[in-house]
Amino acid sequence: MKVLIDANILLSAYVFRSTVERAVILFSATYGELYITKHVIEEVELVLKEKFPAKAKFFPEYIDFLSKNHGVNICQNLNQENEFLASLIRDKDDIPILLTLFDTKLNPDFYITKDKDFLALKAKLNKLGISVFEIIHPKYFKRKFPYIDELSNKLKDNKKLIDNKSFKKINDSLVSLVKLIPIRRID
Repeated sequence: MKVLIDANILLSAYVFRSTVERAVILFSATYGELYITKHVIEEVELVLKEKFPAKAKFFPEYIDFLSKNHGVNICQNLNQENEFLASLIRDKDDIPILLTLFDTKLNPDFYITKDKDFLALKAKLNKLGISVFEIIHPKYFKRKFPYIDELSNKLKDNKKLIDNKSFKKINDSLVSLVKLIPIRRID
């Protein structure tokens, strides 16, 4: 299972410590292949610098932590011209993400986002008969893999232990927990 996440998922997990988004990231990285584009990282960095400057300082460490400890893959931006794909989406800044979703080398199964434009794109693609990947909100992704709830609850229990300076402290216990959770997909 290949999963690509949007900037809003990464931002929720990092800034707001959303247990659902963090559980989705950890689950996807453990049971599949999790990808984050450089475009998403750059978008989050920009938001952090503008709105959360104190948290911006540790963000590179967080990405490094995800990459080294959870095998999260950082993929290159794709920026070629594609009029058809550009016509599908309102926000032209999202074209690199759209190009990555349609990249046959990556070929993701899921794109997890809370972006209304991308969630609306799902209906457009279905009308066109294009169903190569699933654009999905984290709460619906969680429903497909019910054990994400168990992980999310465990993260809530340990929330006070987790801060942006102590990723490594809880890594081993969380990875152990995730590996104990049997994977089951509900379609």
